[in-house]
Amino acid sequence: MLLDLLRRFVFFDDETVVWSKDYAPHPALAVETSDRLFNVRVVPDLLRVGAAPWVEALVVAIREDQEVEGPAPQDVFLLRTDGEALHLRDPGTVAALGALVVTGDLDPVAYAEVLASCQWPGGWFKQVVTDPAAWRGEYPPEADLPQVEAPQVRDTDDATQLTFFASRQTTEVVGGRPVLDVSRWTVRIPKAPHGAPAAWDCEAVADGVPLAPPW
Repeated sequence: MLLDLLRRFVFFDDETVVWSKDYAPHPALAVETSDRLFNVRVVPDLLRVGAAPWVEALVVAIREDQEVEGPAPQDVFLLRTDGEALHLRDPGTVAALGALVVTGDLDPVAYAEVLASCQWPGGWFKQVVTDPAAWRGEYPPEADLPQVEAPQVRDTDDATQLTFFASRQTTEVVGGRPVLDVSRWTVRIPKAPHGAPAAWDCEAVADGVPLAPPW
């Protein structure tokens, strides 16, 4: 199953498997191909959406053949109980997933987390701000953090609108000091026609806020 996800969504057309190894009892797989090296595993608590009753599993495929600044490139897959597999790095797939917020099958905050985690590239650690006071308390009081709000959902006759703030931690290119980026997301999910895809806008609120001295 794990190897099939790579073949369907990640491999190049001419990419072939050179070596692979399963790690039991936990679903995990190491794969070396003609071009790359992957570690694939099931991560049940990766995102809130994993707790939805229609979700069978969440799977992460991580590149292990590159030395990069920041986390290694990764792909996230959502496996539904009906057998469908969704590639959460694909914008069209995530846009279609938004229709489940309208029907009540997907919690808005869980959808916000999918957007921030899988449609906002870069960063060591990304999170949706659900409790502004608690979020601010995670960082040094000297950090010049912007004002943020908890996620808000507003229903109109023709759409559900979701707004939320998210943050991602990165490091400065020179010096390696940890810094924080903060963004404000506006998501619109049409109510008609049924299943219409969501659209979103990600606006930078703060870039590179220092999290360590000198301030």
